Amino acid sequence: MKALLDIVAKHRSGKAVGIPSICSAHPVVLDAALIHARESGRPVLIEATSNQVNQFGGYTGMRPADFHAFVMRKADQAGLAREQVLLGGDHLGPNCWQDEPAASAMAKADTLIDDRYIRAAFKAEGLDYDAQLKNYAKLPLKATDALTGAAITDEKGVVQVWVTGEPKVRSYACAQNAFADVKRIEAAGRKVRVVYAQDRELGLKLLANQAWFAADARGQLSAFLLKDDAAHWAQTHQTKLLDFAAARELATAHLASAQ
Repeated sequence: MKALLDIVAKHRSGKAVGIPSICSAHPVVLDAALIHARESGRPVLIEATSNQVNQFGGYTGMRPADFHAFVMRKADQAGLAREQVLLGGDHLGPNCWQDEPAASAMAKADTLIDDRYIRAAFKAEGLDYDAQLKNYAKLPLKATDALTGAAITDEKGVVQVWVTGEPKVRSYACAQNAFADVKRIEAAGRKVRVVYAQDRELGLKLLANQAWFAADARGQLSAFLLKDDAAHWAQTHQTKLLDFAAARELATAHLASAQ
């Protein structure tokens, strides 16, 4: 896990790093991946799909514990330290039981994936896992607007910006503040990796460049996942329907006029 967290930290700092996922149970493929990891000194991530490995054996005839033992034996044979081997699962859920009724497929998926590792992580951190399972409350956002410095009190309009080289996203109370700050950041020669927005009605976190926006007469922007939802909001509230580029232009224009 530390190896993955280190990669994430480097990626957030702007470094072009990553790790390939080897989704194969074929002995020749695994041998090649393990030998490459040994020679490169890098960890190797090997994932088994639910078709290959599951509680019934999959088409390899291996259950999860069998696959773990199989890969680790190969790592020993390749001369690679077991600590360098990361194991994961791919295409989990009811994927391999698509021809079955939903109820039975989901029941098998529920057995395929359990929470032993999550429980162990919670225990290591001194947290009560069972209590958290019963808690459906949303975690409150405790942040200030990166442009104005004011506390964010309404999460519906929150927009977040991830600037290259910064470990955390910047939060903004509204899209117009975020877009105005993005223009300032880019004018200073810095790169914005991604902008996130919140669907006003669904509360979902969106990639802002793929979202739709409705703008009222004051230039206040509301984000939506679907164009139809944004169009309906715009028509109902007598506002404008905008795509990402148009929303950015409107936000910066309103900020300029306000100044």
